[in-house]
Amino acid sequence: MCFKELLSIVCMLPILHINAQTCCSGGIPLSNNIGLPILEKGSLQIGIHYDYNNLNTLNNGNEKLDDNARLRVTHSILINTNYALTNNFSIEGLFSWVNQRLTTGRCR
Repeated sequence: MCFKELLSIVCMLPILHINAQTCCSGGIPLSNNIGLPILEKGSLQIGIHYDYNNLNTLNNGNEKLDDNARLRVTHSILINTNYALTNNFSIEGLFSWVNQRLTTGRCR
């Protein structure tokens, strides 16, 4: 193993284990709904996608915390349109609407 490879591995060791806060784990799933296939010339496609997320639990790793002070509800609508100019080229548009409600504080 050459010196550069060994140095690269040693420099990367501190960043191999990173803990991150996943505060947006119920966010908008844009990547799952993007992309319509290209059809034959002159075809128009419209895709409408709705997603509802309700986050009302708090976890610390595998442990579910007994804390009902957080609630987040997200509604998202994606409209995807595609028009094929030729058999190999199309124009596509993506339009989105997102409504997110976050409630914090101790529920009584």
